[in-house]
Amino acid sequence: MSDNDKVIDKIRKLLAMAEDTSSPNEAMIAARKARKLMDKHQLSKEDIQESELSQFLETKADSVTRQRKTWMLYLASAVGQLNDCTSVVTSRPEVEYRFQGFTSDAVVAKLTMDYLVQECERQVNLSDAVGASERNFFRLGFATEINTRIMEIKREREKDMVTETGTELIPMKQKMIEQHFGKLKTFSRSHRQPSMQESGAYMKGVNAGRSANLDKQVSGSSQGALNG
Repeated sequence: MSDNDKVIDKIRKLLAMAEDTSSPNEAMIAARKARKLMDKHQLSKEDIQESELSQFLETKADSVTRQRKTWMLYLASAVGQLNDCTSVVTSRPEVEYRFQGFTSDAVVAKLTMDYLVQECERQVNLSDAVGASERNFFRLGFATEINTRIMEIKREREKDMVTETGTELIPMKQKMIEQHFGKLKTFSRSHRQPSMQESGAYMKGVNAGRSANLDKQVSGSSQGALNG
């Protein structure tokens, strides 16, 4: 067995562990390790296509809402980009937040989204934001700050994400995902000017986003990350 075959075999085993939903913490760690191995060994397009890693998966976050929540759209978009996935949001009557990508990436994206939603709800319940409007602006501030932090992590990661042939791995994966699942339509939303109280709640959400345990969640180095 060649060195590359050994790496692929190890990744396959990690992916099998990642699909064990009975232990979400272990699943998240295994999936994260699998993707880090893929990044480290710079698997080529042929390697990915010819191995079991070519299997795609669509995962669904635990949270389901009656209408599209802007703060959750921000989180889903950032989490998708971080994990080389396409974030998909369904329409009413039940709005679901899904991730399309390679198996390990899609599993990690789902678990990361679940963690961030749980952490945001924990933080807003600890805050002094009152009423639905203030609480939603708090969540929006939290999601905006998480988005900023994730984009910084993504930029750092992309510096090393080039194959030996000079091909950028992330755009290559995104193209393969689009070919498998199909291209999605984009949409935009307008926002009203917030009140002074809502602006204050927004900034408190930003501060809460700065303290979220994101580094451990992204690295997969802590089993307690999902617990906030």
